[in-house]
Amino acid sequence: MKDYEIIHEKYLISNYLSDLGIKNVMSLKPINIKGNENYFAYELPKILHHIGLDYKSINVTRQVHSNNIAIAHDNGINFYDDTDGLIGAKGDVLVIKSADCLPVIVYDCVNKRIAAVHSGWKGTANSIVKEAIQKMMGLGSRTEDLKIYVGPHIQKNSFEVKSDVKNVFEKNFYYEDIIFKKDETHYLIDLGQVVKCDAMSLGVKEENIYISSVDTVTDQHFHSYRRDKKDYGLMYTLVCI
Repeated sequence: MKDYEIIHEKYLISNYLSDLGIKNVMSLKPINIKGNENYFAYELPKILHHIGLDYKSINVTRQVHSNNIAIAHDNGINFYDDTDGLIGAKGDVLVIKSADCLPVIVYDCVNKRIAAVHSGWKGTANSIVKEAIQKMMGLGSRTEDLKIYVGPHIQKNSFEVKSDVKNVFEKNFYYEDIIFKKDETHYLIDLGQVVKCDAMSLGVKEENIYISSVDTVTDQHFHSYRRDKKDYGLMYTLVCI
């Protein structure tokens, strides 16, 4: 059984998130939100109405590949400058954007709190998901109550880098199975494994971490910065409890 459903070739629904009671949508290649913030003000509310989602606010990141996490407002349509992650409560729609980067959802199933994190390679190297978890812990969450979902993203075999990027991960992490030598000058990095190890280092249970094996570079359903280069588009992932 697939871990997701594709609707009208435009949207992906994660069964993992749905089973947790989380409303979720990931846009696919027919939709391109790059440079189009009006989409979130005019089109997204129509989609939310169509799927019957009762929400209080729409919150959208303006991403800069940082590890900055903001608390979502509880009303209106809001944009967050210099922000790559959001934490919200019931009724807050959280929206992040990606095109190979990791869309990561952290859910506190006891306190009903949720985070949506855009974890690019720089954010992953700077442990942005760890930052989000620690911020949730500051709000009262316990790591044993957290479920983590990593959506479709650039997989290890597609994330080929040279020594400059490899050295960043080598300096920041001592985890096993994240860096693989391809040849004398190229390396492969498993970004999902970095996120998993970061979460587990804080006490999140391994069985509560789900990492999609879908590769946005090789699967033509998705926009991909690495594959499409200057012609790349952007997808969004939204969640709401």
